[in-house]
Amino acid sequence: MSAISYKVMTGTRFTILIDPPDSVARLYEIIRTESGLNKGCWDIFVWRDDDILFAESKWLEQGDSIRDSQLAWLEAALANGVSSKSFFVYECER
Repeated sequence: MSAISYKVMTGTRFTILIDPPDSVARLYEIIRTESGLNKGCWDIFVWRDDDILFAESKWLEQGDSIRDSQLAWLEAALANGVSSKSFFVYECER
């Protein structure tokens, strides 16, 4: 299975290539395919063994909210057995 590319913000943008376990990579591809979108993955996608977590940060004072593409990823993940407890939204204030 090929590596998944992630964009990480630490003042500047860069891409990290990581080889997840095959089961995680397969689930990621199923969710991406079933959502019908190449975008919409949440800000953070992490795993330990077969346990996964999707996290999203939103800036309250900027009126930031979950996008339709992110809801499509959520729906595809839930339809494929991912627990709603695997999703976390963090609301940020400056």
